[in-house]
Amino acid sequence: MTTAQEDSEASFSPIQLDGIVGESQSSNGSVSSSDIRSTIICGPLLRFLTIDTHKGIWHGSILLVMGSTHSPPTITLYHPISGEIATSVERLHTFRNQFKFWRFSVDVPVYDKEARVNYIISTYPNMPHTFVVPGTWQHMRIAYFSCNGFSEESPPKVYVEHQDNLWTDLLDQHAHQPFHVMLGGGDQLYNDQILNLPIIRRHWLDGKTVRERQRTPMTPEVHDALETYYFQHYIETFGSGDFAEAMKNIGYIYTWDDHDIVDGWGSYPDALHNSPIMRGLFHLAQRFYLLFQHHTTLHHFPTHQHFFSSGTGVSAISQLGHSVTFLTLDTRSERNKYHICSRTWSFASYPTPDHHARHTDHLPSLAVPQWRDGYAKPEGDFPALELLQIGEIFRNATDYTDNNTVNIHFEEVNDHWTAKSHEKERTAFVEMLQKLALQRSIRITFVAGDVHCCGFGRFFSKTPKEAVRDPLYMVQIISSGIVNHPPQASVMNLLQRNAQQMGTKSFNAYTMEEMISAFGQAEGGCEVEESVRDSKLLGRRNWCAMQVEKETLVSGGPRRFGSASRC
Repeated sequence: MTTAQEDSEASFSPIQLDGIVGESQSSNGSVSSSDIRSTIICGPLLRFLTIDTHKGIWHGSILLVMGSTHSPPTITLYHPISGEIATSVERLHTFRNQFKFWRFSVDVPVYDKEARVNYIISTYPNMPHTFVVPGTWQHMRIAYFSCNGFSEESPPKVYVEHQDNLWTDLLDQHAHQPFHVMLGGGDQLYNDQILNLPIIRRHWLDGKTVRERQRTPMTPEVHDALETYYFQHYIETFGSGDFAEAMKNIGYIYTWDDHDIVDGWGSYPDALHNSPIMRGLFHLAQRFYLLFQHHTTLHHFPTHQHFFSSGTGVSAISQLGHSVTFLTLDTRSERNKYHICSRTWSFASYPTPDHHARHTDHLPSLAVPQWRDGYAKPEGDFPALELLQIGEIFRNATDYTDNNTVNIHFEEVNDHWTAKSHEKERTAFVEMLQKLALQRSIRITFVAGDVHCCGFGRFFSKTPKEAVRDPLYMVQIISSGIVNHPPQASVMNLLQRNAQQMGTKSFNAYTMEEMISAFGQAEGGCEVEESVRDSKLLGRRNWCAMQVEKETLVSGGPRRFGSASRC
């Protein structure tokens, strides 16, 4: 067992948890104070890392957040062929001398057929969990989601009352035909209400001028409040409900988006981003993001396999069996109004994908290819949203430069890759992937979320070719959100008209781009009305099931990446 250096945080106030969540939760949701030192506060959380197809090893990790016990429990795996498998453990972090983050490394052999692997935590031997490891040549079954929460403080009641419906559906599908991995495209939790903390309003926002906000220092009291919020909100979101149940039994890969930090992060003026409060807020969000979502830290990630540095961000590359290499690109750590991520994403800097891979699936959190900068992101949390032409502003919108609130929604006009300020970077990114596809003979697929509706887009060669013969054919799968509600009907109607009017557009000298009408059949649980069957976007809560299909009948033809949206 290895341990990290003990944190020095004695000057901060202790965390008070009213209701403990996690493995040790009793039937009434409470744990006595005398048990908190050894209680599992959150977890287990199962993280999928990669599959070493050369050695035949499935690599992952399990995270437990516990009270300040001096030693962690043991976690033992039981494989139907290999038998008992031990895990190694390291302490990632100690938080305020109250809670410890324990990371258990998991290495499971891969055989010809998929296998159900049970794991048991020694302190709770009667509560086993199970995940499924694919067979050597099996195409992994993939679940994808984004937007696991609400943007506004008071979302529509009907969505709050049924916010776990699609998580229940995902678990039902998993029980019927288990997923091998679960991908999260960002906004795994919504931290927006951190700006409504009383100390933030009082110390930084209310009654302050722009210059005062830019100079307001990060005091120990403000740091304490922000840190407490992030920790408690992660415990609450990752430690209860069907979302937590899914993370115990399906290995996950996540990337982050703005709400994992605060709404609109990366699209505000530099003066705001670089203020002491906002920089401090970002570093706290990043710390807990790496701990809960990646089971690592800025100190540890260089030694944890499959992570790599992308500028100041932390990105990852995973082998999803023999047929898919999956890139999780950090598009938030360096983001500002004019730049999304470091040029270290150039294809020459990518870790080399497995030589068996014929289909590479990337998760750079791209927006819809046709989401042009003349329109704003379709957020459903405006009481009376009006989308305006370029150069105009939202009616009744407030701006942090003039009023006592931070205008989160206005900044999201600049948040997508298709915003005018990001268009050149978007073009360079896609053209780099086109070179990668040609040089390595692989298929590129984008998986995206964020926009609270589902749909499909594609790039393809201007020279007519069959899709299976077109190296520039790249599909984008848009799925959002699994909890957050869709835009209002009037907004969806405007977006539908926009998508229809945009039609097929020229991307560069040799590539076209367009949205696809893909809702003609009621597949994957989405019953669609006649009126929307020709639509290019579907305004419903949704998640997506994906799998590489079998080889085509054409000799040497590429595999196809199949997906089905579930609403």
